[in-house]
Amino acid sequence: EDSLSSAEINLLPEEFLAIKELLIVCFILTVFFLFSQRQPFWLLLAALAGFYLPELYLAQRRHKHRILILKALPDTIDLLTLCVGAGLDFMMGLEWVIRRAKPNPLLKEFGWVIQEVNMGRPRQETLMHMAQRLQMPEISSFVHTLIHADRMGSPISEVLNVLSEEARRKRFQRGERLALQAPIKMLFPLVLFILPAVGIIVGAPILLEFTKGNLLKF
Repeated sequence: EDSLSSAEINLLPEEFLAIKELLIVCFILTVFFLFSQRQPFWLLLAALAGFYLPELYLAQRRHKHRILILKALPDTIDLLTLCVGAGLDFMMGLEWVIRRAKPNPLLKEFGWVIQEVNMGRPRQETLMHMAQRLQMPEISSFVHTLIHADRMGSPISEVLNVLSEEARRKRFQRGERLALQAPIKMLFPLVLFILPAVGIIVGAPILLEFTKGNLLKF
């Protein structure tokens, strides 16, 4: 259930399992009747495809959801820092940010936190549940730091300032890693598409001239 909610898929675990079972049956029937493949290997392959395709879709949605949360984390912490510095407590500042800031997946998760707190669940337990649901190191570090500061009586505004700087530093490091990976990712399309096109443009006139010269000799 946490995996589905963290991927923003509004399905119950039973419904997601039913979709997987339906895909398995459809793939097996398609291979059996449409492609006339009755060998156990192909039937097993169809069953595995039906089982793992929803899992791949779920993993892709979770990955996209996590990226959006990481992008929104530094700015959200900055807004929380301003609210707490202006005299609001953490929960009131969180409510203000959710109402006024541009909607994003992180604010949606914080909205669930506020709802659970309003239903009577302790704030620390609610934050821990959010960290367990998302399973992201950055969110876990954020939650554990807040809980530790709350227990030790440290000023929340100072803790939020430190968390904001750390979140920005990590985002800058992720950007550097992506920039270093860009040349490697560009190598495959360069070799596969650009170099053959350049070779045709440069080599075609030479080949035509060479062919034309051989024809004149004959």
